[in-house]
Amino acid sequence: MKPTQHPINLNLVTIYKYVAMVLFLACSTAVFGQNDDFGTLKIRIPSTNEVFEEGLCGFWQYPSSITTIDSEFCAPLVWAHDFTGDSLCCDSIANDYTGKIVLIRRGACEFCRKAIMAEQAGAVAVIVVNHYNNAQDNGCSVPTGICELGSPIYIPMFLTSRVMGEALIAAVEGNGGQTEICLDLVRMLEPRDAYHYLTPYTQVDSLKHISIRCINRGPDTTNVTFRATIKRPDGQEDNLSVVIDSLDSNANVRVTFPPYLPPAIIGVFKVVYSTNLFTEPRDTLNSQFVHTNYSFGTDTDILTAGSVGLSDAMFAASNFKFDAASLYFTGPNGGEATYVTFGIANTAEIFTPDPSANIVGVTLFDADYDEDGVIDLVSSFSDLESGIVATGEYVGPCIFANNKVLFSVPLTDVLTGNPSFDLKPSHPYYVLLSYDGLAASTGRCIRYVGTTAHNYCPFPSTPYVAGGILYDGFPDNEIVQRLEMEGFTPFPPPICLPSSTFTALDVSKYQISPNPASDWLVLDLNLQGVNDKVTVSLVSPQGNILEIKVKEDIREGKIVFDTNALPSGSYLVRIRTEEGSVARKVVVLNDK
Repeated sequence: MKPTQHPINLNLVTIYKYVAMVLFLACSTAVFGQNDDFGTLKIRIPSTNEVFEEGLCGFWQYPSSITTIDSEFCAPLVWAHDFTGDSLCCDSIANDYTGKIVLIRRGACEFCRKAIMAEQAGAVAVIVVNHYNNAQDNGCSVPTGICELGSPIYIPMFLTSRVMGEALIAAVEGNGGQTEICLDLVRMLEPRDAYHYLTPYTQVDSLKHISIRCINRGPDTTNVTFRATIKRPDGQEDNLSVVIDSLDSNANVRVTFPPYLPPAIIGVFKVVYSTNLFTEPRDTLNSQFVHTNYSFGTDTDILTAGSVGLSDAMFAASNFKFDAASLYFTGPNGGEATYVTFGIANTAEIFTPDPSANIVGVTLFDADYDEDGVIDLVSSFSDLESGIVATGEYVGPCIFANNKVLFSVPLTDVLTGNPSFDLKPSHPYYVLLSYDGLAASTGRCIRYVGTTAHNYCPFPSTPYVAGGILYDGFPDNEIVQRLEMEGFTPFPPPICLPSSTFTALDVSKYQISPNPASDWLVLDLNLQGVNDKVTVSLVSPQGNILEIKVKEDIREGKIVFDTNALPSGSYLVRIRTEEGSVARKVVVLNDK
């Protein structure tokens, strides 16, 4: 599980520049601050043996400044109801829940109000269950939020995914209205191994950041042994170990094992992490990575029911642009890159009849183009513009019948025009997927096919940009954006729904002039028949509708917009008729 998404810390980037020449920021043994508590708690249902973690398909713990969980405990879990009889608990709770953990539905009021109601009823913790009311919610969506109420919260509050919520509900209702759950403090967490989950067997190189994080929840101790047992596809095992002479009580450390060169064989490498400090089954952690025939990938190849992308609000705040990338390291042999594989999960929401508005750009960057041993990504993907080595693009408006479909886009060398690119040996590269939704003007962000999450070191392995901020990846999913090597058989073109799904306004039925415009912008309509209603909108670069004009019972005629006072820049004219719709880009040039 990846840490919660956060902007890349520039201090971290600076440190990274100094150490990247050797390890590209290997996760070295380090002591964490005592307030670094993310991922240090699990919620367990003893009756079903189900365990849920912070993040993917699990929960988010509201970061209360008043209450910290410093010891494990179990307590009865029950539904809470307010005086209205509802489990929303926005009003005072009717019953006494002293010593119990209460289950509350999300909605109608903010989270902190629910927690305060539960606290006043004697509850020792509150769990708020997510719903499916939001269009982009799925079973694994975990809500987050900031409370606006002035009153502090003195009990722990957890916000859960639907997957976890449904498991809790089933346990409660299947046990006569009450079940026990346990809050377990994690002692071993965050296993990390390969630079990318999928690596072509021809590109295998030494792994320098196989590591595990440990929190010593016992007394001071000495001679602590950490082990990483690697179970290879050929049935053999390799064993790595580290001994720490002394470990203080409450110490929070990351332990990095010696470099490991896996054999260049195809298959799954399973890594089992353990220690002699804690020996319960929950303290043995598992991870894995895969050697493939031809594919680099940061995704886990386990497609999820959901999808990966920005919220529509964040997409709008990003000027309707979404860029996401994955970092790959070649082995000492180098090789030829030929395709990039990805998938789009919401084509019906974002694609318009105009193919020029439905483009996903694919860019392959040399991530260290000046070869100084430092990855050049610091604050935005524009840092890498000098390192563009190959490109490709997917053009719609195909609407996929299967939203989990993957397809491959061929790469072209930007210097030679060849349909592949020679990768340097032992070198980093980024694959970037770019989507600009301004022309489509749907307001909906592209959502890529995704997989379950994987642990990576906290350097930008799967970065994305939103609102001008560089983030280090999504907390609960990986975008499928694979770099394919020579010999790869591309995924076939996606199966589309019938073309009758689209109603494009033929270019012969309208004309926009002048373009560029200054004082006036004129739309000249020449429709086939009389339309009961035609709506034309002038839209800003930020997606804001500046002016709407509606004409009724119209076949031919002119619709005029006054652009005299508009700042110079690009705009959209969105035309909706009974014979089809279209969005066209226009330019306004004003010297005023």
